[in-house]
Amino acid sequence: MAVGTVTIQLDQPRHLRFTIRALARLEDLCGQPLGPFAARLGETSIKGYVYALLCGLEHELPGLTYEQTMELLQMALDHGRTLNKIAEDITAGFAASGLFEPAKNAVPPAATPADAATGAEG
Repeated sequence: MAVGTVTIQLDQPRHLRFTIRALARLEDLCGQPLGPFAARLGETSIKGYVYALLCGLEHELPGLTYEQTMELLQMALDHGRTLNKIAEDITAGFAASGLFEPAKNAVPPAATPADAATGAEG
């Protein structure tokens, strides 16, 4: 796997790679800057997921179309993947691009009751 890529299970293992070109195209397709899109990925439309996959996969599948990307997404869903998991993979792909610094004041997620019982933290 190339540096800056994240494996995502669709019809088969694929590799998301968000280059500057891919992210600029994603902004154009979504009609908004990447920051707001990425911050609300879990609330985006199905089109948002398709656009993100399309842009992140074009290095691996040149000429990939919107319709073909919808089919890849549907195959993943048909095999039990959830949009939440796909959103996690896309978010990991954004982070793997190396274009963003980690948040300096990031607050770790709160521990769940199950975590408290095992002594784990969020």
